[in-house]
Parts: sequence; structure tokens; C-alpha cells
Amino acid sequence: MLPDDHRLIAPRLRRATNACYKIISDVLATEKLAPGQFSVLLMVQREPDQTQSSLAQRVHIERSTMVPIIDRLETLGYVERRKKASDRRAHAIRITPLGEKVINRLKPQLHEIEKALDDHFSNAGDRQVFLDGLERLEKFGRDTYRSGRE
Repeated sequence: MLPDDHRLIAPRLRRATNACYKIISDVLATEKLAPGQFSVLLMVQREPDQTQSSLAQRVHIERSTMVPIIDRLETLGYVERRKKASDRRAHAIRITPLGEKVINRLKPQLHEIEKALDDHFSNAGDRQVFLDGLERLEKFGRDTYRSGRE
């Protein structure tokens, strides 16, 4: 028999995720971005000239999902596609100056959200235990997803 809903991990994790997603979505919407799009934009900034396939792997999404994300970021003027010199069939994705400005405008607000979340932990040890647990859950999800797809 399952414990009461308030004792189950998955429903509580979903509710917490939904709450955080809403807060972050409201901030990102000021620049016409969704959280997944912003994650990709950050990855492009950190590691320029990756292919769409490489980016999809790095942010753990399907390659077919990456195409509309890059299309959207390109339409907004935040990234550009360039033919890779080593493989003319592949496109390297690079952030534009406008994309850099958008990230710089959003970072202070996102840092405030992170600080507010961080304030809910009584000490750094509690925070680290929580982050370690999240990492294990992410790995469990990736492993389960992969094994179900093979």
C-alpha cells in the first residue's frame, strides 16, 4: 500500500518543480523565453559552436525537440547557425550579441530566485544533501528512460 500523497516523493517533487517552473517562467517571459530555451541559450554561451545534436545531448533532450528551440532562439535573434568548416552538413550554433545582452539582463533576477530558494536551507550541508538527492533522482530518471528505450 502506498503512503499518503504528502509522503510520496514523485508528487511532492512535481509540485515543487511546478512552483519553481512558474516563478522562473514569469521572469524568462519578459524576454519571450521558456525555461528550456533559456537552458539551451546558456549552453550555447558556455560552449559555442556545438551542433544541434551535441546541444541536445548536453541538455538531455531529444534532437527533434532541439530544432524548434534553436529555430525560436534564431528568430528572436539570440543565436545564429553557421556551417561547420569540418562538416558542411552540420551547423554550429553561436550566441549573438543580443543573446548575450538578454542573458545579462536575466541573470540578476534568476540569482535572486536562486538566493530565495537557498534561504530555505538551514545550512550548506542541508543544501548539499538535497542537491545530491536530486542528482541521484536525475540519474535514476535518465537510466530508467534509457533502459526503456533500448
